[in-house]
Amino acid sequence: MRTTLALLALLAGALAHAEPPTVESIDRLIAASHQDRVLAAVLDNMEVSMRTALKAALKDMPMNAAQQKLFDEAPAKLVKVTRDGLNPEQLRASQIKVYQETFTQSDIDGLLAFYRSPAGSAYIDKMPLVVQRTNADLQVRLAPLVEQMKAAMQDAIAQIKAAQ
Repeated sequence: MRTTLALLALLAGALAHAEPPTVESIDRLIAASHQDRVLAAVLDNMEVSMRTALKAALKDMPMNAAQQKLFDEAPAKLVKVTRDGLNPEQLRASQIKVYQETFTQSDIDGLLAFYRSPAGSAYIDKMPLVVQRTNADLQVRLAPLVEQMKAAMQDAIAQIKAAQ
């Protein structure tokens, strides 16, 4: 009887930790992880990336004043479209659904403890810089690959047309 009760207690404890997280705990996690700041940093980095990609696509072509003005304004306009399309309430509802399907309450509690710790705080503060540096590195590495991919695509198109 004691063994059965002990097993039931263990099972009940395991099930309690396996329950989906509450909306309130997910909201606390979203706040503790400063996801609004992270999203803002991602969008800022997106503007830098777009500017770099646009510059690479134009291959440093000389521009008159009107062209330079358009070049200077384009990345911010593109990011504005993204910002305007990301409704905060829709994002929150989506996050809550995904988090509830992915994490247990115990997971959320652990993540909250981490983000509230000095290491978690440092992680949040430094991740935008990590993302920015990673994106810059990727752009340098991907530039030659993009040219190779364009050449391969043009070759494939030429072969397809020639095979008629």
